[in-house]
Amino acid sequence: MSPRLTLGALILLACCMSTGAETTDICEGQQATLNCGSSVINVVSANYGRTDSVTCISGRPANQISKTDCINPTTSLLVASICNAKTSCSLDASNSVFSEPCNGTYKYLDVTYTCIPPMRTVICEGQEATLNCGSSVINVVSANYGRTDSVTCFSVHSGSQISKTDCILSTTFRMVAIICIGKTSCSLDASNSVFSDPCIGTSKFLDVTYICVPTMTTDICEGRQATLNCGSSVINVVSANYGRTDSVTCISGRPANQISKTDCINPKTFLLVASICDGKTSCSLVASNSVFTDPCYGTYKYLHVTYICVPTISEKTVICEGQRTTLNCGSSVINVVSANYGRTDSVTCISGRPANQISKTDCINPNTFLLVASICDGKTSCSLVASNSVFTDPCYGTYKYLDVTYTCIPPMSIVG
Repeated sequence: MSPRLTLGALILLACCMSTGAETTDICEGQQATLNCGSSVINVVSANYGRTDSVTCISGRPANQISKTDCINPTTSLLVASICNAKTSCSLDASNSVFSEPCNGTYKYLDVTYTCIPPMRTVICEGQEATLNCGSSVINVVSANYGRTDSVTCFSVHSGSQISKTDCILSTTFRMVAIICIGKTSCSLDASNSVFSDPCIGTSKFLDVTYICVPTMTTDICEGRQATLNCGSSVINVVSANYGRTDSVTCISGRPANQISKTDCINPKTFLLVASICDGKTSCSLVASNSVFTDPCYGTYKYLHVTYICVPTISEKTVICEGQRTTLNCGSSVINVVSANYGRTDSVTCISGRPANQISKTDCINPNTFLLVASICDGKTSCSLVASNSVFTDPCYGTYKYLDVTYTCIPPMSIVG
């Protein structure tokens, strides 16, 4: 006889049948890949633990599968940060990734996700268009300002202006992401003044692929504390209010006179929460009058926060010895991930250099990261010079380069 489904399993089955969601179970110690083909992944729920006694039980003694209330509440956010907006992602069901929620129990990673077909908008050069996600928010998958075919945006242009089909501007994605990610709508102008001109004389178009993702919400009852956590992504606060807008949230044990007022709004909440959380992977919030002031004396309040987890935009810059360049994040700010002034391969910055100057590939300067971070972190742009006078010489006689990886993150809001 087949095992009976639990109520939770029946609810999950109904959810997946009605929404087209898929589920994957990965036994502890194993790996699996989620794959959405040409669509992108949107994680609905995930848990690393055990919620039944039938999944991943082969060869396991009863004492390792008897505990069926093993929940790790941070799993969903961590899996979302790894997989969301990607066409495929690899997951490892292990304590080293998710931590240990129930010692002695043999666990599994249970992921429910949907494959979302991305939307595409093409804007011909000189025109504008708006991306709109309604009540959801925009997550940019890809973007290019240039030309990759000879049929798009061609009707009023001569052959010479549409013949070049390898016109790629690598900085397009970052710029569109800065303008649009985390917003319900955004306006884009396909012009050289916004993106620069990657191929002079060619008629270009802005080609953007994006998905609309639902926001996450957290309610923190007055006097309590909670943490927003986005794993390896960063927080972008969409809205926030400390007050009361309904008579059902945070009402346990409260008399009617403390929950009857449902138009209690504190307009300064958003800027304050954004200043605490935006651009961070996690942040702690305390719902109290001492933090937000009291917008409605005598009412029992709560902090309601709507936010999304935004993947950081990683970029890599290489500056040959003796040269200078500028890192630029537009309206976002720089966060240096790694940096080295030296040489770790024999193919970078080698033009015109004799073999003895590029043969050493284990040249590391451990002080580079801290120095670059001190120059660039938290700024919208910074200038870097790859020279011994700035970083000292880690390997005399070797022609070096400065290799920097950084992300652009939303700046923290300033509370006026």
